[in-house]
This record gives sequence, structure tokens and C-alpha cells, in this order.
Amino acid sequence: MGFAYIAGMIIILVLLFVFWASCYRKVGPNEALIISGTQQNVRNPATGELQQRGFRVIKGGGTFVYPIVERADLLSLEIIPFPIEIERLRTRDGALVTLRGTGQVRIGGDEVSIVLAAERLLSQSPEQIAQIARQLLERPLRATVNSLELELLQQDLEGLAQEVQELWAEELLRIGLESVSFSVKELGSEPQVRRKE
Repeated sequence: MGFAYIAGMIIILVLLFVFWASCYRKVGPNEALIISGTQQNVRNPATGELQQRGFRVIKGGGTFVYPIVERADLLSLEIIPFPIEIERLRTRDGALVTLRGTGQVRIGGDEVSIVLAAERLLSQSPEQIAQIARQLLERPLRATVNSLELELLQQDLEGLAQEVQELWAEELLRIGLESVSFSVKELGSEPQVRRKE
């Protein structure tokens, strides 16, 4: 009876350890774990005020996720590269141009960015995030190209890229993304079609 009792206790302890280990989730330094399902009192890093939030954030560490009550989702903080091709951009002097380049974005590593991204991008794939970033790029790109003449644009592609990236970065911050890079590889003008008078 003593041996069966000890063996039973060992089996119970092993099962408890296996259960605990299966509920413990770890994330690397390039990931954030978003645990939702319970209300948390957290200090807002932007304002310093205490507020309730329906999820908690773990970056580069580990935590216990309560089964049934909580759900854990991974949010990658890795760089997402994507090509850019935007046609029919009109310059200040009326020329139509096509821009080809590359962009890179990622979810910011600070808590404010991770919270914003969790609220807006958690269910999105890297391809969908790239598409959103591409759409956010189009408005500042059109505005910048529209304010400059074709000759000036073609002479200073790096300056164009830098100016657009600064405007783009502001748009991205609102959803928790940051601009890693934006470069213009080619700015080609489309032939002008003359109207018959």
C-alpha cells in the first residue's frame, strides 16, 4: 500500500507538471505574446494612467496562460519587406509618372506600438500588413510628388524617398507600425497624350 501511494503521488505530480508546462508560453525577443480573455489593470505607457484592458502583452519572455479562460496569440516584430509600384502619379508640372521601389515596415518594439498593433493588426498576415502599409504610403507619396516638378524629382530620388518616409512614418505610428526603410528605385514618366483642339 505504501509503494502504490508513493507511485500514485509521483504520477499526479508528473501530470501536474506536464499540465503546467503545456500552459506556460514563451516568446523570443522578436515576438510579442498577446493574451486575451481576462480584464487587466495596466498603466498606460503614453499617459501613465491606470486603465482596464482586455489583454496583456508579453515581449521576449514567458507567462502562464490559463486554459479555457485565456487565449494566446503571437505578434511577430520582424521586418516585413515589400515591393512598391504606384502608377499615374501627377507631378506639379502635370507629368504622369510611375514609381517603383521597396519598403520595409515592422511592428514597433515599444509597448504603445505593440498595443496599437494588437488592436488593429493581430489577425493580419505579413502580406496583409504589407498591403496596409502600401496603402498608407500612397497618400503622402502622391502629395509629395504632386508638389514637385518632374525634373527635380528625377534628379533627387533619395531626397524624395526621405521626405515621403518621414510623412509615411507618421501614418504608420497610428496603427503600431514603424517605417524601417523606403527607397525609390525608378521614377519613369508616362508619355503625354495631346488632346486634339
